[in-house]
Amino acid sequence: MSAKRKPAPEAIHAFRPPPPIDDPLLGTAEVAAIFGCHPVTLFRWLRDNPAFPRPGRISANRLAWRRSAIEKYIDSRMLDGAR
Repeated sequence: MSAKRKPAPEAIHAFRPPPPIDDPLLGTAEVAAIFGCHPVTLFRWLRDNPAFPRPGRISANRLAWRRSAIEKYIDSRMLDGAR
């Protein structure tokens, strides 16, 4: 019978749970299609608009946004326009 060992504290902090299945990552082309703009426009919005959601880097040359972040941004813009 072997006793279970506790992981080292640094190993606990290094673990990141997988992203939720219902909150997929969207690539630059997909986000541009949602907004009906050119992909370069997204990078202009990132530069000029601090409220625009920030993407995460999923590889050396690829960025992706969480769908929930994009939806939250769209909802906030709709509320701003309704005032």
